[in-house]
Amino acid sequence: FELIGKLNKYDVIYSKNEILEGFIIKFLIGYKNIPPIIFGCHTPIRYPNSNTFHSILHNALYNSLCYKFLSSGVRCFHVLNSSDERAVKALFPNMPVKKIYNPFDFEEFSKISTDYPIKIEKARRTTNIIWVGRLTEQKGVDDLIKIIEIVNSTELNEMISWNIVGDGEEKEKLINCSKKWKNVNYMGHIDHNYLPSLYKNNNLLISTSKWEGFPYNILEAQAL
Repeated sequence: FELIGKLNKYDVIYSKNEILEGFIIKFLIGYKNIPPIIFGCHTPIRYPNSNTFHSILHNALYNSLCYKFLSSGVRCFHVLNSSDERAVKALFPNMPVKKIYNPFDFEEFSKISTDYPIKIEKARRTTNIIWVGRLTEQKGVDDLIKIIEIVNSTELNEMISWNIVGDGEEKEKLINCSKKWKNVNYMGHIDHNYLPSLYKNNNLLISTSKWEGFPYNILEAQAL
């Protein structure tokens, strides 16, 4: 009742589109008891390349009649990309769907590179490759390691430096990879202010993500 009172002080409610939010609004609050709700698709409706229990279960739940029922009182969906736009329209043919990309200032991001310089610990080589992201199954950590193994087993091993930035449950794999190969520099978590300088000191970004809502790391690399 306290939540209903607070929500009724506003004209429109913007909510994340997850099942938990849908359940709370549908059963504990009631769509009819609060102002119109927009669901923002910051959690993808469907994960492509799904081969883990988590992603398979996610796809089953978010493309089910259960999700349609929980979201039945929503007035509009906001999506970040065309993939989610198609998925929402397939689930809710009569629902208004608006695609608005996340904001990103290329010029401002580029300027930060001179304000927060960073040095790369291991020696730079002819080609310096950077990978940035959370160290999770979604980001394709295993694929990244496979690529490093394949490339480093050739003569390119002496020409390339790999700079890996990020933290997560699969970081031990990258730590072991950096111990095995002298040209792999696992940098762990880096403060966001230093990322522009780091991008600037590399020649190429590689992304192995299996899915993305909005790929900031690709835009950030393009800015530099």
